[in-house]
Amino acid sequence: MDHFTLMNNDLQKKRMFLFLQGPHGPFFSQLAGALESYGHTTCQIGFNQGDKIFWANKQNFVAFTLPLEAWSGFFQRQIRDKQITDLVIYNDTRPFHKTAIQASRGLGADLVPPLSLICDDLGIYYDPSQESRLERILLKMPPLRADQTRRIETLQRKLIDHDLTKYNLHRAYNLQQKTSCILVPGQVADDASVLCGGGPKGDNLSLLKRVRNANPNAFILFKPHPDVESNLRLGALPKKTILRFADNCLENCGAAQALRSCDAVHTGTSLMGFEALLRGISVTTYGQPFYAGWGLTNDLGPRITRRKPGLTLLEFLYGCLILFPRYFDPVTRRACPVEVVVDRLLDATAHHPSQTNRVAAKLQGWFAKPNPF
Repeated sequence: MDHFTLMNNDLQKKRMFLFLQGPHGPFFSQLAGALESYGHTTCQIGFNQGDKIFWANKQNFVAFTLPLEAWSGFFQRQIRDKQITDLVIYNDTRPFHKTAIQASRGLGADLVPPLSLICDDLGIYYDPSQESRLERILLKMPPLRADQTRRIETLQRKLIDHDLTKYNLHRAYNLQQKTSCILVPGQVADDASVLCGGGPKGDNLSLLKRVRNANPNAFILFKPHPDVESNLRLGALPKKTILRFADNCLENCGAAQALRSCDAVHTGTSLMGFEALLRGISVTTYGQPFYAGWGLTNDLGPRITRRKPGLTLLEFLYGCLILFPRYFDPVTRRACPVEVVVDRLLDATAHHPSQTNRVAAKLQGWFAKPNPF
């Protein structure tokens, strides 16, 4: 039982474990019992009578009897309704498991090592006070050749079709489509882009108030930042305060689904503004993010005179996603093009955080508290 003792010491709050189809026999039920003895909660989704026979706690057993095409939505509802924190599976080559792994990404922020890095010899892209290498690339961007156009269009379509964003959460959320729907993504209070380019009073509450005052009749959605929701970073707002200015608060909602539910994004400097542009959604900026000033956004923040309108969206995306970053393949551990990284993100077995990352995530969450000691 030493393993469970160590695990229980590592986890500061109780967790909800969801078990899927496992080996025939009592192993999964015994493992669940061990977790429950340390105060955690467990449940299982089963696919046949054998799964149910071996699961001891029948009250926490959910049978899935629908066709495979209904599985993704069913699983995401279970993730949301039961507030699942951890997924336990056996043999991840089964179709049900592959879908579940994809949908469960982002259940916890574990500080997964990055697959892309920025090396900037001029400045840094999120600091508008000085020129950056990205700016210079975009200012000198020639018209795309036919092969370059096909490449960025293919990449753009793949990112959209597979709901890939910075935070790859895929949780179901009951959203009713509204006309004139504005999404306001929350940001981390001490994020470098907020501190450097957030504009006057670049905090979440001030932004919400400003958006509401400018759009009194709009249906406004506020999406808290995932790192804030995971207690890793500062910037949380009471839900009661949020709902004074927003019509709905999208807690634990994936960025891709939130973007599908709106027709405009209003932000200070959030990367969701860039992800909205990639998806053809109207973006209004109140700060000075790296994607402002190129004629692709409605900019209400201070003008950055170095930047010039005139780029097409595809030219802008090509510079930002293909020319500027450097990418790392976690399988070969070598440099690679962006398309390989996208494939790795879609392969649930290709990229896993180490124990060091998990410990660092716990420490970051602890020190993000107002009074950690």
